[in-house]
Amino acid sequence: MFPTELRTAFADSQMTMRNIPVSSTSTVDEIIADAPIAISVFNAFGIDTCCGGAVTLADATVHAHVPLATLLAALDAAIRDANGSVAGTVT
Repeated sequence: MFPTELRTAFADSQMTMRNIPVSSTSTVDEIIADAPIAISVFNAFGIDTCCGGAVTLADATVHAHVPLATLLAALDAAIRDANGSVAGTVT
């Protein structure tokens, strides 16, 4: 689903989404800091991961015209895939 190098980098980082609860008020930057694999999800949805990273997921989805539930599901799937099906706290 995601490039091998991203999956490997995430696995090597030992980071999971368990470090922070993810919700509509989480920022793009917070999520990337905790789970670098999220970059590929944000990029797939056209969400800025550089200069626009300080926005909340709620704001980012509005600007990208993506339902919040869709983005949260994609983030959860990416984390599960990168973490070997270990779920995080994505709400």
